[in-house]
Amino acid sequence: MLSPETLAVLKDNMPLAIAQKQLSSAHLQHIYAQRWFSLWVPTDLGGLSASLPEGCRLLEELAYEDGGVAWCITLCSGANMFAGFVDPEVAQQIFADPAVCWGGSGRPGGRAVREGE
Repeated sequence: MLSPETLAVLKDNMPLAIAQKQLSSAHLQHIYAQRWFSLWVPTDLGGLSASLPEGCRLLEELAYEDGGVAWCITLCSGANMFAGFVDPEVAQQIFADPAVCWGGSGRPGGRAVREGE
């Protein structure tokens, strides 16, 4: 069950997110604090390591309240499942950031280019 705080963040920020066509900073700060982008990431990498039923229940509850937020979390948390296919030392660095949304197609190809730090 979603907390009253989560429900307030979702309800209070939905109009702004719709107007801006993106999640609000309050949405994102709450998502990062809850570590929802790391829903399926192992705990040793800072994730929640949710079981499939637990994670799906959360996504379903979020979708009932705000489909856009739920969809974003579904995509980012699903993409972060790639954590298991990354060198463990590199994965520790990547997933230390609660804001990470690791994208990929599951198919090797292309190349990643580091920008900045």
